[in-house]
Amino acid sequence: MLLIRYFILKGLERVVRLLVIQKRNYPMSMVRSSFRGIKEGYSDKAVSIRCVRDDQSSVTVRLYYLNNGSARLGFWIRGREYLLPVGVVLKALRDSTDHEVYVALTCSYNEKFQGVKGAIGTQLVGERAKIILDELHGLSLLTHHQCLDHIGGYFQPLMYGLEKESFSVVGEAVLKKFIFVHLHNNHKKFNLLIFMLQKLFSLIDQTSVLDNPDALQNQEVLQAGQLIAVVLKAKLEDWLASSKQELIKVIEEGKKSISLSVEDIKVFLRKNTPRSVSTVIETMLKTGNISKDLSVEVPQSPEQATSHVILKCPPLIFGPHVHTWFPDTFLRANFLGCLISIP
Repeated sequence: MLLIRYFILKGLERVVRLLVIQKRNYPMSMVRSSFRGIKEGYSDKAVSIRCVRDDQSSVTVRLYYLNNGSARLGFWIRGREYLLPVGVVLKALRDSTDHEVYVALTCSYNEKFQGVKGAIGTQLVGERAKIILDELHGLSLLTHHQCLDHIGGYFQPLMYGLEKESFSVVGEAVLKKFIFVHLHNNHKKFNLLIFMLQKLFSLIDQTSVLDNPDALQNQEVLQAGQLIAVVLKAKLEDWLASSKQELIKVIEEGKKSISLSVEDIKVFLRKNTPRSVSTVIETMLKTGNISKDLSVEVPQSPEQATSHVILKCPPLIFGPHVHTWFPDTFLRANFLGCLISIP
């Protein structure tokens, strides 16, 4: 992984910040008043998990609690959050009956241990499970394939290259690409979603403690190389998808014959110049901003820019960055001393 964080752009020395983000692959319970503004009926409580793929790209999945006792699963696609009834996702992940879903959700409650220290389940868990299953009956979604078709029909316009596939194929692609992407088995994804629901219900019933997002154990650092690789991957995916769409359009119109030789592909790609790929990285290093059209999950507020001019960066904040450039203590001290002495 690239560890370099120091760049010179148009004569200005810039440093890529170490970004503090949520710990990967760990469900965190949280309370935020902004959740109530998502839609009517939403509470201020949720459980969030930042799922990280092997290439360090991530998708954050949130489970929101509704005031009626149900829940909604939210995830981001190209900078926009989409919400699904949690029961639909449960049935789509695994071919299971209503009874199996009910037993899985209520397994944390045992009347024998009610009120005992450490017990997280309450009688209300069973009532909430019934509400979740009743929502499925209200939508006339009773089977595994019906839930997959429901998801596929909703997300097909957003899935490049799957416009002509069946709804079930599109639904499987959505579950694979955006739901718990760190897991490669739908059975494991089903169990994780059950666990997140149980944690959310225990937060509502006050049988578990709220996670502290400011605690070091719930944070990790996104390094410069990881950030650049994630941005580069997202832009390459967009560029290849647009190139594919243009090529398919030319072939379907049939205005001229294309042999799909190496030279023909080169001529076609020159029209859809790959220069835009490097421009995104260059803009990120120059301004510290990332295009909102890319599916990249990093802080995007002005005070949290991804890069800064070194002379405008406080030495105490800049110090950890220098630590990796100059492993020798004497050189590091001299460099920081020169930086502080600059008027």
